[in-house]
Amino acid sequence: MPNGLAAERRVARDLVDKGYLVASRRHFGGAGDILAVAPDHDGLLVEVKATGRGPFAGFPPEDRQAMGIAGWDYDLEPLLAWVMGSRIFYLPREDWP
Repeated sequence: MPNGLAAERRVARDLVDKGYLVASRRHFGGAGDILAVAPDHDGLLVEVKATGRGPFAGFPPEDRQAMGIAGWDYDLEPLLAWVMGSRIFYLPREDWP
């Protein structure tokens, strides 16, 4: 299982490969770990989790709410990227509990 920084880098590289311009939010407070934009696509605010306990372990309801508010305020799509082994699962806001 990759650590947090390694997982964020993997997700960032995956988004770059999909045509997004990616920036880390690691050193800034607030919602999301990654900001990603691409022409003709919605901007993304991405929270990255890498845990075998499930995608929402360490992503409590108040953090999910903050992601939703930030997404609304900045017209970004909130997205959870769960890194599990060698795979990345992208979970849109509508799939969060």
